[in-house]
Amino acid sequence: MVDSKKIDRDEVEVALAQLEEAISQLDVKWRLFFMGSPDQRYPPDKETDQLSRQIRQFPIRYVLRVAQQFTFSNLAYRFNSLRERWNKWLHLMETQGRMAVLAAMGIHNPSVLRRAMQAPGPRPVAPTPTERAPAEDPYERLYQEFIEAYRQVGQDVRLDKERFRQQVETQAQALRQKVGGRPLEFYVTIEGGRPKIKARVASQH
Repeated sequence: MVDSKKIDRDEVEVALAQLEEAISQLDVKWRLFFMGSPDQRYPPDKETDQLSRQIRQFPIRYVLRVAQQFTFSNLAYRFNSLRERWNKWLHLMETQGRMAVLAAMGIHNPSVLRRAMQAPGPRPVAPTPTERAPAEDPYERLYQEFIEAYRQVGQDVRLDKERFRQQVETQAQALRQKVGGRPLEFYVTIEGGRPKIKARVASQH
């Protein structure tokens, strides 16, 4: 008998991988546009709006486990951060010209620009769940930032990763009862000389 819960979990994992790929591909298109590539003559506004809608509908379409919710929140945060950067570069190009944008992108050498403008080869389609490599631990970045925060306040701590994960999941479950299906954004802050993990509802454009 097929485990329906496993099928649903695999479906969400594939959808998350495809969402991550779509964000990366859209970033490539924006960069090609800003670099003046003939392969991307116009800003990919339509694709950006479509992906924005897809991200807003994602937690409605899928039932996310805590770890999947964490992964989705990171992807939503990445997309929103990239979108703010694209808008900033677009305004910079309109006011100061393309060279100012290239400088902001760190491209100063014509040969570097030519290499950067080479269209990337086709990227592999997201494999099926049985073929996929183990996904990156969605708590790893937060864990490393938390340890680094302790170092910044002059403390060298040893924190068990599994215990850290359990604490974050407990916090996420408590917040989920308050915010429903909206994506959460976890971050590390230092208050009163002590590192803390906090969460907020990720902004959506």
